[in-house]
Amino acid sequence: MYLSIKTFSIVLLFGLVQLPRLQARVIHQEHSLYRNIIVTQNKNKRCMKFSFRRDRSQNQSCLLVNKKKKLVFDYAKLSTIGAVANPQAKKILIIGLGGGTLVKAYHDLMPQAQITTVEIDPAVVKVAKNYFYISPQPWSQIIAQDGRLFIKRALLKKQHFDIVVLDAFNGDYIPEHLMTREFFNEVKAILTEQGIVVSNTFSGSHLYNNESATYASVFGNFVELKGSFSGNRIILTTKTKPLQLKQLESNFVQYRQQMKDMDVKKSYLFNALNFEPEWNKKARILTDNYAPVNILD
Repeated sequence: MYLSIKTFSIVLLFGLVQLPRLQARVIHQEHSLYRNIIVTQNKNKRCMKFSFRRDRSQNQSCLLVNKKKKLVFDYAKLSTIGAVANPQAKKILIIGLGGGTLVKAYHDLMPQAQITTVEIDPAVVKVAKNYFYISPQPWSQIIAQDGRLFIKRALLKKQHFDIVVLDAFNGDYIPEHLMTREFFNEVKAILTEQGIVVSNTFSGSHLYNNESATYASVFGNFVELKGSFSGNRIILTTKTKPLQLKQLESNFVQYRQQMKDMDVKKSYLFNALNFEPEWNKKARILTDNYAPVNILD
C-alpha cells in the first residue's frame, strides 16, 4: 500500500501508523547489596536505573554523552535553585549520588565550593565513575556510607554545610529513615546560619501531606517547585532567614550562562516556584517511630 505524504500525515496524526520505538541497549548490569543497577544507552542518552523487581525499574539519572552539561530531568533543573538561593556557599553536602548529575551541576554553578557526596551503595559509586564521568577531583569527596550516619557523625565533629541536597532514593521512594522529623532536625543542626536544604520528592506521592507537615514542623515555612513535565517536587527550606523572590531573581543573573548550558530557563525555574504551598494541616508527621513509607506511598 502506497500513501501520499498528506495521507501519511493524517494517518500518523490519528495513530493508525505506529513507528518503531528505539530500544535502549544495556551496557552494564550488576546486582549490589542494595539493588540491581542497570546502565542503558540510546544513541547519546545514557541512563542509570535501579531495579528491585523484574516488572519495576526507574531511571535515576541520565546524561547526554555529547552534551554533558545539559540537564535531562526536571528534578535536576529544579534542584539548581539551591545555588540561586545561597550563591556564597562554600561547603555543599549531597546525600545520594546516582550518576552524579547534581555533583557536576553544582560544581559548574559554584566552582568555589567543596562538595561532599554521600552514597550508601559502593557499587553506585563505581558505576558513576566508570560510566558517568565522575572522577576524583580536588573539590569533590565521595563517601560510601549511609546518609543519616554521615550526618550524625558530622554533628559530633561540629561540621557545618551551606547547602544540603537530599536526593537519596532506593528505587521505589526515599528511604524512610531520611524522611522523619528527627532526621530533619539533624539536617538543620549541620546547617550554617544562612544554610539551606534542597530536597527532591514527588508532588503526586501519597506522602505529599505527611512530607509537608514534617518539613513544616522542623523548618517552618518552606518553598516548593513543581516540575512542568514530571511529578517531581523540590522542597526548599532555610535554617533562619526566609527566602525572598526579589533576591532569588537578583542572584540568578550571575548564573545566566551556566544555566543556559544546562538548558535551565529562568522562566521555567521561577514559574515553578510556590512560596505558599498547601497541604492537609491535619496530616500526621513522620517520625522515627512512625514512617510507614511503603504503606503510605
